[in-house]
Amino acid sequence: MKPFIDFSNFENIKETVSYGFSLINNYSKWDKTNIPNPEQFREEDEETISITDHAFIRAITYILSHKFSHTKFSHTEKICKKTELETEVEVDENAFKMILKGIVSNLVRNLAFEKRTLS
Repeated sequence: MKPFIDFSNFENIKETVSYGFSLINNYSKWDKTNIPNPEQFREEDEETISITDHAFIRAITYILSHKFSHTKFSHTEKICKKTELETEVEVDENAFKMILKGIVSNLVRNLAFEKRTLS
């Protein structure tokens, strides 16, 4: 049985992660010949790239849903009278409902479409 995560290429994984974190402080061109990326990759890296893309998109979808839910419920320090735990439970429940209903997916698709048509 094939392991879920293949660590045989761990040095390449570390290099990719390090490059990603380096972008926080300074932009540098992506070395597509040495660091895997979703635009240009070897055929044997296709599954890894696909899994990584899916994980990233799902994580961003949850984060955006979570933040949107704080706004929807007017959770600000001045207005919110609930405990932090109650606030987070309410927001998490709404974020998951949004994802399950596909609301965020549609918003993301529409934003991506608008970006393409404006470019």
